[in-house]
Amino acid sequence: MTGIAGVANTGSDRNWCGHHFAQANWYAFGRLAWDYSLSSDEISEEWIRMTWGNDDRIVSTIKSIMSGSWEAVVNYMTPLGLIFTMDGQHYEPGHEKRNNRYWFADSQGLGYERTRSGTGAVDQYFSPINDRFNNIKTAPEKYISYFHKVDWDHQMKSGNTFWQELCLKYDKGLDYVNTMISLWESLKPLIDDERYQHVLNKLEEQQQHAEKWHNKSTQFFRKFSDYPCDMRSASSSAE
Repeated sequence: MTGIAGVANTGSDRNWCGHHFAQANWYAFGRLAWDYSLSSDEISEEWIRMTWGNDDRIVSTIKSIMSGSWEAVVNYMTPLGLIFTMDGQHYEPGHEKRNNRYWFADSQGLGYERTRSGTGAVDQYFSPINDRFNNIKTAPEKYISYFHKVDWDHQMKSGNTFWQELCLKYDKGLDYVNTMISLWESLKPLIDDERYQHVLNKLEEQQQHAEKWHNKSTQFFRKFSDYPCDMRSASSSAE
């Protein structure tokens, strides 16, 4: 037997979603239920053309916004395997409220040992994935602090320390939200005024939240690492 399931939080808005772009998730769910072999690129292009227009500039620009939006949220909210950094309503960071009980940050590093030498939770996964997650050298870096207590000076594949990489993730998340706003603004002549302004307002609201996530998160973890977190200037000088 096979099946597919999803959760839909519908509201009283005219489009049921409260955000024009949230409709894309419903569309993708339906298309994958019908044909699971479709790629995200194929699905997004179908939805864009039917929802926003067939102009190539509209299609390419909106596709760029959509393709990077998920990673941007992960970067400014839960980078490198961090979890539960939000407060009760999920739009604001809740580091003080959570009182460090999910991240176990200290002067040594950040993260929680779910390996065999820790809680053993890694063995909820099947082999060989559990072996990969269990070893800090082979664990995917996007999950690294979920499975391991990572030293601030741990060397990442990029050549950065773990602390530097963490700061860069927060930077990239916020920067991409700003990029999405610029991309959307470039479409003003091609989108009807009502929907254009609706999406712009949502993106500007997201930018405010992303900035809070960026600033509060880096300030909170810096108390433990005791390192600076101005990675934008550092990366620029390195280039």
